Amino acid sequence: AVPTNEEVEAADQAEASKSRKERLTGSTHFGDTDFYEESPEEIGDATWGEVARACCCHTPKEWGVIFIGLVILCFFLYFFLLGLELLGSSAKVIGGCTAGSILGGETNPVA
Repeated sequence: AVPTNEEVEAADQAEASKSRKERLTGSTHFGDTDFYEESPEEIGDATWGEVARACCCHTPKEWGVIFIGLVILCFFLYFFLLGLELLGSSAKVIGGCTAGSILGGETNPVA
């Protein structure tokens, strides 16, 4: 289940007033009341649950934007690789028979 914005804001407000001493792991979060009062030796490790709550809480609209961005990234990556393939094939054609025989065994002359 995806948390709603109200649930995320309520959790953020509850976390804002906390101290690292109140957490079981002793992990430090930015904005803690005692954030600047500790030394690096006192800081505990964050759990994966804390990392997921901090990084992966998005609204459905934000998830849609992320998905569209990944689709666009794959689209351009595909055409970049297609362009490299065409560049290699055209180098074989322009070079003639001699270059074709030299590069014939290579599937990707760029690599």
